[in-house]
Amino acid sequence: MKYFNYCNSIFYVIYGLFGAFAPLSLASVLGWKLTHLGQHEMRAYCLFISAVGIILFLGTQKTNDQKIVLKSIIFITFSFLAGRILGLVLDGPGPTLTYLEILFETALISLGLVLLKQKKK
Repeated sequence: MKYFNYCNSIFYVIYGLFGAFAPLSLASVLGWKLTHLGQHEMRAYCLFISAVGIILFLGTQKTNDQKIVLKSIIFITFSFLAGRILGLVLDGPGPTLTYLEILFETALISLGLVLLKQKKK
């Protein structure tokens, strides 16, 4: 469980830093076109994502009970998943990347839930 928590926290830190320092590159991967103001917003959101990763990393380091960190990762990942599904419902079909992200997030949530259930035994 601790390894899963560390891997997820590092992913959020790296993803956030990538978007903060290369917003146009991340936007391109995501299929977005950013204006000058959009770059500022992308940097802000990405640094927020990176900060969440740092909090998760420190939580993983500091606590003996990894369940709260794992539950946080599941909740955060579910929030991304819910936003994508809401987009599909309200905006219609999305690009292929959206469906791949949904699969990835579903797999991470499922693995997190399995780890959480194993910890209860």
